[in-house]
Amino acid sequence: MSSDFASDVSQTIASNIATFTTSALVFYDYLITLDQEVRTVWQQKFSIVSLLIVSTRWTLILQAASSLLPNGQIRYMISHDQTWKALKMKSNAAA
Repeated sequence: MSSDFASDVSQTIASNIATFTTSALVFYDYLITLDQEVRTVWQQKFSIVSLLIVSTRWTLILQAASSLLPNGQIRYMISHDQTWKALKMKSNAAA
């Protein structure tokens, strides 16, 4: 049983690391290309192309942010809460 629990915890940690890393890369990319966005989209005449650029970029930013904050709680806290619940269920099942 402890092997299953260790595997679950390991998978949760790996998932959290992947989520945070991906979100950090999205935010970093957005910050380093913000000046290009301002020049090519916001300082030019509105067009379908500018709408596509903005919608694509902001959808990605919102997706990255929402993956970090599901249900208004930080993902890290949720995973640890689930870990404690799993521990409690395993100890109750063993008893």
